[in-house]
Amino acid sequence: VFVNDAFGVAHRRHATTVGIAEYIPSVAGLLMVNEMKYLEDTLLYPSRPFVSILGGAKIDDKIDVIDRLMDISDLMLIGGGMANTFLKAKGMDVGESLVENDVLDKAYNYMKSTNNNIVLPLDVIITDSFDVNGNISVCDIEDGVKDSHMIVDIGPKTRELYSKYILDASLVLWNGPVGAFEIPQFAEGTNYLVRSLAQSMATTVVGGGDTAAAVRSSGYDIYINHISTGGGAALEVLKGNILPALQVLGTL
Repeated sequence: VFVNDAFGVAHRRHATTVGIAEYIPSVAGLLMVNEMKYLEDTLLYPSRPFVSILGGAKIDDKIDVIDRLMDISDLMLIGGGMANTFLKAKGMDVGESLVENDVLDKAYNYMKSTNNNIVLPLDVIITDSFDVNGNISVCDIEDGVKDSHMIVDIGPKTRELYSKYILDASLVLWNGPVGAFEIPQFAEGTNYLVRSLAQSMATTVVGGGDTAAAVRSSGYDIYINHISTGGGAALEVLKGNILPALQVLGTL
């Protein structure tokens, strides 16, 4: 009997994820079942208020996720590089920050089509150099970011606002860091939200990849209900797609 417990590669149609299961009796392992319980079942039957947090560098990678979560989340908190694109689409000056100019219209339409459930940063951490030697300061979004500076994290006001929403939630789903957390000086926003999740009474679900790495490095991972073991696989589930490794098992 073949037991597939490799959720991290369940979105890939490989010999070891799909091929073997076509020839011998096969079942999903307990980790695989637990992943689907948290990532899929909580989205099908979310407790309220349901707060989703989306970060990371790009909107384009997560359009299908945004489409799905926008319909079922009570609030969607935006951070990371993708927040820059939303802010620019709203008419804000973001300086030299990473922006996806090809999806500005998409970001604008998201904000226009929702009932104010997309929440953007009030203030941000900016720097003139993307390394530990840069000059770092706090900037209110309404004041605009200097041309020579870039956004690298959410600011203190935003951390407190997002934390309040997290602490008031019944379900929190988080995918994507809200800053360039791999550089310690730009990690406080992400770490602040990790601590908020740890303090929350909500069911807390964290996507894999960079988000899982940020949570585990903080030392608060034991307080999170579920940390996914797969980044790409988790995204596919959040998009509403059936994973090839589970489809061949007849699990879904």
